[in-house]
Amino acid sequence: MENPALNELVRRIDPYFAFVEVSILRQESGFVLCHQEDRGLDEASLRILPLPELRHLAMFTREGIFRPLRFAPGLQKGWRLRVSSENELAEALWLIYPGALGDWLAGLSEKPPITHFREHAARQTGRLASNQSATYSQLMEVICRICDANHCLKRRLWTVAGLNGESAGTKSCVPCFEPCAWLVEALKKHVGKNGPGQPAD
Repeated sequence: MENPALNELVRRIDPYFAFVEVSILRQESGFVLCHQEDRGLDEASLRILPLPELRHLAMFTREGIFRPLRFAPGLQKGWRLRVSSENELAEALWLIYPGALGDWLAGLSEKPPITHFREHAARQTGRLASNQSATYSQLMEVICRICDANHCLKRRLWTVAGLNGESAGTKSCVPCFEPCAWLVEALKKHVGKNGPGQPAD
């Protein structure tokens, strides 16, 4: 099956491409993946990782602590993976960053599928409906915490009045098109604790 996102990614690997915290190197026999901070190290110093083990590596720290957010910084270092085909490359990236390849391609389009905060909040019902009354200061406090590069490496494209999207180069190449579940839940708790006010525009 044709995979436009994969095709575009492969076209851009010349010979390296940085995908969030992963470095991809093109070779005649396929591709080699490693942590970006390990790029340039002697391959003999890195642990050879089988493709199926990538999922576990992405889900846990070296100390065995669960990483609930795949796009959080802190992907384990000290490994390398060799894949022999483009399909294996796509599988490897899916195991580390599920759905990221498609989001990356969508972010390259002239009109990315962005849902800004106000529109997103208007769709919330039930216990999340309180987010519609979040004040600007409440929203900014949560955004600064949840969308900070120390928490998430996705580049925020959605906005709210008074706040622009994050510019290219500030985080990774993978975009964030709408407020995520982490932010929505954190905002609900923040509004519940501090009370509603004048809604953010």
